[in-house]
Amino acid sequence: MDWEKWEPVARDILIDRVRRGKLSPEEAETEAAKQGFGPLATVPDPLEFDPEQMPWWSLPMALAWIAWRNTQSVREHCAEYRENWIHWIPGSWNVPTNDAAEFERIDGYELKSLRDSTVGRLYFVEAYLDSGRSLPATTQMKVSKAEISYSPRSEPAGSWLLRRMPPAMLSKFRRERVAVPATIRGTPTRCA
Repeated sequence: MDWEKWEPVARDILIDRVRRGKLSPEEAETEAAKQGFGPLATVPDPLEFDPEQMPWWSLPMALAWIAWRNTQSVREHCAEYRENWIHWIPGSWNVPTNDAAEFERIDGYELKSLRDSTVGRLYFVEAYLDSGRSLPATTQMKVSKAEISYSPRSEPAGSWLLRRMPPAMLSKFRRERVAVPATIRGTPTRCA
């Protein structure tokens, strides 16, 4: 079997330059449009992910419907929709230099899909909306007061969810909650 020499395509080169901090995501998007291979970061077509046409909903999708009663919020918690939503995420890497004798820290961006939605994330979205603050970028969620039919309640944030949750799910939810406190406080964290 003969090995072929691998040559990176222009798209891969652009993504690598952004990852290494040599280009901003906006500059890379402009260059990608000039070279004719379209956007690097993509948002799926909402018509392809219509919650009303789906035969089943995941638990986060069903809870999003209970909380906000609109299909946009349900769609944003659909696993397939989130998987196809590719966006730029900031990150830092140690890159070997000088024949791997030293390492240089670089700051850049990489393309990733949104992480899966969880019951815990729904709780945090409501808590932030009730507090009147906007969601930090590290939550990777695209929910705003303008997009949802939202009315503040006098009860504590997330209490509607905790009252309706079965005990087994509640213990899983509490385990998830422990893993995210830095994001709640708005401390910048790197999203994996």
